Amino acid sequence: MDWLKQNKIELLFIILTGFLVNIFLYIDIKGFFIAFWDTDDFMRLVRIRQFFIDYDFWNNTIERSNVPFGCELHWTRLYDFFLIIPSYFLKIFTDSIENAIEYVGFFITPIFKCATSVMIYAILLKCLEKYNAFL
Repeated sequence: MDWLKQNKIELLFIILTGFLVNIFLYIDIKGFFIAFWDTDDFMRLVRIRQFFIDYDFWNNTIERSNVPFGCELHWTRLYDFFLIIPSYFLKIFTDSIENAIEYVGFFITPIFKCATSVMIYAILLKCLEKYNAFL
């Protein structure tokens, strides 16, 4: 906790800058609506949606791709936990699990980017002086 108190201004600046950069870049490229960068992002959410339908954690086959055979996804399930758990809780406040999955899938990346920036700052503080680590 002392580390947070000693670096609260720097951490606030890092987090706010991270969010602002993400927001401005997204609005500049995509506009004012939720869209995903590529098909991998969408397919990850399709797999999460399929999990909430059948609750089969080990099923890697997406039936919508390569009809009628489906396709096997090569991704691990570790990152899915970061989408499944918040989606499950957010579904209380949304009208459907599909909306909850989309919101979580959209907002998880900026949150991870800011958390990673704070982690990198903490690591750099171990190696550099405070001013240089912040830069």
